[in-house]
Amino acid sequence: MRYINKKYRKLLVLLAALMGGVFITHGQPVAAIAGLTVTPATATLSLAKNEAEQKSTLTVTNNYDVPVVLHFSFDTDQNATDRDKQAVSALAVTTPDATLGAGQTLTQTIVLSASSKLAPGSQQAEVVISQTAVSGTNVGVLPELRLPLILVKEDGAITSLGLTNIEQGILGLAIPNTVHTTLKNTGNMIAIPRGVITITAPNGAVVGQGTLNTASRALSPSASVDMSTHITRLQRATLPGPYRVHVRYGLGGDLGAQTVSATFVYIAWWHIVAVALVGAAIYYVVQHVLPAVQYRRLRRRPPPKHTALVGRNV
Repeated sequence: MRYINKKYRKLLVLLAALMGGVFITHGQPVAAIAGLTVTPATATLSLAKNEAEQKSTLTVTNNYDVPVVLHFSFDTDQNATDRDKQAVSALAVTTPDATLGAGQTLTQTIVLSASSKLAPGSQQAEVVISQTAVSGTNVGVLPELRLPLILVKEDGAITSLGLTNIEQGILGLAIPNTVHTTLKNTGNMIAIPRGVITITAPNGAVVGQGTLNTASRALSPSASVDMSTHITRLQRATLPGPYRVHVRYGLGGDLGAQTVSATFVYIAWWHIVAVALVGAAIYYVVQHVLPAVQYRRLRRRPPPKHTALVGRNV
């Protein structure tokens, strides 16, 4: 028993300390990591025609218990286009470097200048706030914060969408529950596609309908996206034949709305069964009923009458 107590003495002491809420640390104490607060979390800077620059402000608050050194710069994400990368050179801040004391707040100004590097339309960038603790404070901080920026040059801006594909087969045994489409941003502005998808029967009745892009997904210039739209059944499809999928899309409010359609032939399983039964019935009539009727008619027909020939002997 003494051996066991001696062997696990350290472990028991540690468990007792943890249960009692006592934490043992070595060296200097480490300040709690509280982080930075930045408001707003995103910004849009839009340059009107003939406007030299556009400004936006953000507020940074130091929630650490010690001062931190901040450095402001601009960058793009890993999927950035050449337009986005060139647009970064049109951005600047009024205070690139600043030391912010514990609990202090800094107001930073972002400036977007009219530059030849800034293409017409919209681009995406990021403001990067790098953080380092003041030397000697022994505090752990996050390496950086990245906040999205949307940059717009209204002079020459074009908003346009295109529908490149409706994924629908030629023959369908059921009305589809989901319609897959591919949309492309053919303009130079960030666009959020809106629209409605309807499925109509051969007689024009709407049998299904769905709303396009319910998640409000945005498209960058020249970007494409595959969307799946859930179709809600409005009435039962009873007629076989050609059905049409109508995709009406645009930017909302009928702004540049367009309609593209695709056709598929709908034949349900019970249509096939009905045709098979009709075919079997016709076969039975032709092979059995009609011959029987014809035979009975022949039996009922009276025998031909023999007429005597009157005339001279030949």
